[in-house]
Amino acid sequence: MWLGLFGAPVAWATSHVVGWGVSEADCLPVQHVWDIAFRTWEGALLVLAVLLSVTGMISSALTYREVKEVDKDADPPAGRLWLLSISGLVLSPLLLVLIVLTHTGALLLGHCHQG
Repeated sequence: MWLGLFGAPVAWATSHVVGWGVSEADCLPVQHVWDIAFRTWEGALLVLAVLLSVTGMISSALTYREVKEVDKDADPPAGRLWLLSISGLVLSPLLLVLIVLTHTGALLLGHCHQG
């Protein structure tokens, strides 16, 4: 249940922050010293974040399947499990789309533009 609820948000937040850091490190003059492979890092972040997000979605679906017959107003933990599984089922696909859009955009559009 906890993986289903927090898998996608943690995957998105972590991949977003690490991706931003990799992009910044690749655009700075120090990149020549560190030799940052931007596309490799972004691709790896995309794959790892998608895997964690899909795992969370599957976990939410399995939890929901176990408690779908429970009364929605049932006492904890059954009612709470139902609510949190529904929350994971709603949140995980949305964040999965954000993960895919963020990393494919970074891979396709480039990143070191001077404003």
